[in-house]
Amino acid sequence: MKRLALLVFIALFVASCANKVAPTGGEKDIKPPVVKESEPANPAIDFHGREIKLKFDEYVQLTDLNGQLLISPLMPSTPEIKAMKKEILIKLPDSLRENTTYTINFGKSIADIHESNAIENYKFIFSTGTIIDSLFIQGTVRNAKNNELLKSISVMMYRNEGVTNADSLVFTKRPDYFSKTDEKGAFNISNVAAGTYYVFAFEDKNNDYKCGEDELLGFVDRIIQLPGEANVDFKCSMQELPIVRVAKVSKKDRFYFSVGLNKPDTTVNIEELGLVDKSKIIQEWNVNHDTLMVFTNDTLQESIKLRVFDGKSLSDTVDMKMGSGTSKKKEQEKLNLFVYQTPESSDTTKGLMIKSEHPIKANKGFAYIYRDTLLVDSVTPSMSKGENQRTFYVNYKWKRGEQYRVMIPSGVLTDIYGLTNDTLNKSFAMTTDRLSGVLIVKVRGLFPDKKYLLQLTSEKIEVIRQLEIVADGDYKFEYINPSNYKLRLVDDQDQNKEWTPGNIRKRQQPERIAISDNLQVRANWELETEITIQ
Repeated sequence: MKRLALLVFIALFVASCANKVAPTGGEKDIKPPVVKESEPANPAIDFHGREIKLKFDEYVQLTDLNGQLLISPLMPSTPEIKAMKKEILIKLPDSLRENTTYTINFGKSIADIHESNAIENYKFIFSTGTIIDSLFIQGTVRNAKNNELLKSISVMMYRNEGVTNADSLVFTKRPDYFSKTDEKGAFNISNVAAGTYYVFAFEDKNNDYKCGEDELLGFVDRIIQLPGEANVDFKCSMQELPIVRVAKVSKKDRFYFSVGLNKPDTTVNIEELGLVDKSKIIQEWNVNHDTLMVFTNDTLQESIKLRVFDGKSLSDTVDMKMGSGTSKKKEQEKLNLFVYQTPESSDTTKGLMIKSEHPIKANKGFAYIYRDTLLVDSVTPSMSKGENQRTFYVNYKWKRGEQYRVMIPSGVLTDIYGLTNDTLNKSFAMTTDRLSGVLIVKVRGLFPDKKYLLQLTSEKIEVIRQLEIVADGDYKFEYINPSNYKLRLVDDQDQNKEWTPGNIRKRQQPERIAISDNLQVRANWELETEITIQ
């Protein structure tokens, strides 16, 4: 019996050895590496070495070091940083500042090898003097246009020592201290020395520590004293550029080109130079007044010379070669027109908008208006005062809820090349109350004797309609197409009837705003909301 039991045991043992099973793994490693020690100790004072060594409890790697590493104040050059097994070696550049506290913030760049668990914002701090500076500033950075918090925005601090033109610092000089905003638009610059500082916030797209023309910029109106003021908030906007110049020239066809400026400016004039017959030149600005379209029907002209004049001096010049051949318009038999129904509003006079690629030279005849199938009127298509020569409206006292057809016979409109239109037919319906919504806005917190703009905007803060207001009250937007909108309340300080961004050279902050959350407007529905400006 004992022998039988022994044989059974041996058989089972052999079987278990023959069927090998992979060992079961333990729990997934979710812990980041731990710094066991450093040479020198962290933080270190009176440090004048050229090498820092960090020792960890496991093998480590460096990930996205260029994007994560923040060193403040800036060093003459970026340290050489390498990961070697369980160590990270930092080789410092020569000529560090005396009596200065340096912070090396690794962000999320230090991680273990196996699971890529990263240490959050590990900092090594050392001083070339006898003390560790412990002052700081913190705050948030927002987009002045829409109040959204901005991530990855650089916040710069400049010592107020021998500064003759503080407004130029951000364009010409590297900062003494800096940091970047996190995912929530917050920043913190720590281990700052006592003193007075100028502070700025900007995008720094090319990481050169200087603000460019195409970068959002925010500033504070005062010198920051440390110890003292520790909380600073910024509102960033695109800055007004000092000089108007030509940024881009685009040729559309032989007799049509556009001139793009580096900034919008309603004071700019672009004048023709030379011997061109000015009656054969038509200029048209876009809505933002940063692009000029130039048309000519002078088929003998080989070039057009223009100068950009900003009201004070010559800023730039353009010499446009017209080339050879004919305009593509000349190859056409008929004028191409584009007909749109205008956006609905409480103004029911504008129903149809007619657009041409080129300016209209002549307007002869009528647009015939039918309600259902009955001819009810005839009107002359016309331009609005001050508008370009390529846009016409068919104006009529349209009635809501009615079906209309507009017919424009051939030959009514003629462009500068002599091309005329084919017969146009356009059917459309004026929106009824049942197909549109109403937004009632309760405005609170306005100061007397000031002017404000209440704007209905798209989700991207494109202005759709606006009201000029001067007092608290209930205001109404009617006949709104069902969609998602936002409201923006603007403190119109310069009374130019639009939101004005900041201007560091004029020490002018962006105009204050309040902005709503997304508002869903439904058909045949009244929506009430409230907005207050701080």
